[in-house]
Amino acid sequence: MLAKILLAFVVLVAAIVLVSSAGPTAPLSHGSYLTYEVGGTRVRVTFREASGGKYDVVVEYQDPGGPWAVGEEMPGHGESVDRRVRGSSGSPLEVASFGPIWASPDDLVMGGRAHGAAVEDVRSENGRDVAVVSAPAGAAGALRGRWRFDVETGFLLSGSLSTAVAESQSFRLVESNITGLGR
Repeated sequence: MLAKILLAFVVLVAAIVLVSSAGPTAPLSHGSYLTYEVGGTRVRVTFREASGGKYDVVVEYQDPGGPWAVGEEMPGHGESVDRRVRGSSGSPLEVASFGPIWASPDDLVMGGRAHGAAVEDVRSENGRDVAVVSAPAGAAGALRGRWRFDVETGFLLSGSLSTAVAESQSFRLVESNITGLGR
């Protein structure tokens, strides 16, 4: 009887692991990078292959006319993520103040939800399918955001954040070596 209970437990754990790792993964490889521009500053996110199917994240920034510098204090730097761009806690990787930089392509459909926010539109822009995600957050929607994700790869293309008391801050992807994004 104990053997049957133990076997059932092992099967249950295996099923949970399988379901939690199912679904699309980000098209990452060693050295994959995304460079975003916010204001005149560039922020580069590089994925370096680590052990166990993980990737270490390096965040660097470049002020206008300046050299690249490691963003030791920037959110996302030093994180270790899986192929679904989630950290060890299971939370999606967030870099700088951009919000999550990857969403499952399965979620990027009309009526879908990317990280809990509604996909309000899917449209073609310059030969690329783009999902537009909007969300208010905080008391009475004090923080508002709008993000555009590439439907094929799931990566963040651009976005803007605003608060009730501050102007909108916009950012956009300007360079990447990830297949499908470098166009």
